[in-house]
Amino acid sequence: MARIYIAGPLFTKQDREVLERIDAALREAGHNPFLPHRDGDDVGAARGPDGAEDAAERRTRIFLADMKGLERADALVCLLDGPDTDAGTAFEIGWAYAERRPVFALRTDFRTQGPEGAVSLMLLGAADRFLPADEMGWEDIMKEIVDWAAGIKPFGQRMVRDAVPRILKEKGHDLRFRRVEKDERPLVLKNKIEEVGRRLRMADRTREEESVVDLLEATEAFIRERGWDKSTLQALKSGRWKTRGGYEEGWIVEGDGAEP
Repeated sequence: MARIYIAGPLFTKQDREVLERIDAALREAGHNPFLPHRDGDDVGAARGPDGAEDAAERRTRIFLADMKGLERADALVCLLDGPDTDAGTAFEIGWAYAERRPVFALRTDFRTQGPEGAVSLMLLGAADRFLPADEMGWEDIMKEIVDWAAGIKPFGQRMVRDAVPRILKEKGHDLRFRRVEKDERPLVLKNKIEEVGRRLRMADRTREEESVVDLLEATEAFIRERGWDKSTLQALKSGRWKTRGGYEEGWIVEGDGAEP
């Protein structure tokens, strides 16, 4: 079943209870939800030399753990309660829209702000489904979420290695696969290259090599799909080296020529 990231404010016991209720309903339906305050890396505390909590390290650790949860998710269910949408939740919805992950947005809060309500039109536009549920019972709300989640396609139409369908079938997983048409392959491969590039960006030192291998294989498959000659690409690469250099010295652009 689908891997679903549950987003929402975590500042009150009531907010966390709503998110946990959603988590329980999705698990009962057979899905694999990611609940940030439970599944993120917010366990223990990074400690500095003096034994005090290192807040910067803790923030980074939690951020990276939640980003991994987002990267692996097929879809998001987001709680938009509060006078204004939680900043972290807004970020997660924006990320999901950019990454083409479906979003179910839920609001049980009856408060509004002006004629357009309390939810940003940008967030509403990014959501595949918005449920204003301030007058609904919890049983009906959970049914709406579970029914929507039933239509989520696991793995988000992502390309997998050629042997994966056979391996998963042998392990008893009930997943449907299809072989993409010829005219789909270039875009599907470019999406795969982008996906693996993001995974490399988020990888720690122990996983970088694995991500680089995947990136090389996806890029080589794209080269074969386009029918490009490797010697021609090598010549183009050499020309770039001669005129612009490589990426060995580590230069970055910091701004225009004006003095800071």
